[in-house]
Amino acid sequence: MRAWRFPVGILPIVALVIAWEAATASHLFSEALLPSPGAVAKVFVEQPGMLGTAVGASMLRVFIGVSLAAITAIPFGLLLGRYEKLYRVMTGRFRSSGACP
Repeated sequence: MRAWRFPVGILPIVALVIAWEAATASHLFSEALLPSPGAVAKVFVEQPGMLGTAVGASMLRVFIGVSLAAITAIPFGLLLGRYEKLYRVMTGRFRSSGACP
């Protein structure tokens, strides 16, 4: 029979929840912007459908953002690949903005 071993894979999740709780306790962000883990768990238990709605809304925002980025970046990239002069003009601007956070 194998000896019981502590599941090490759970440590990052525990560390994330501790950091989340510390961030909410420091009051750097409003409760509406960054609710505590306890508040999220309470809503999850009391209103299970609300979490699914919120996740769906967030996924929709991400999808819209990625779609807009692709719609603008792909044609622009094709233009840069097609016209060497445009590439030379824009390369310096891209490299200078790469240092910005």
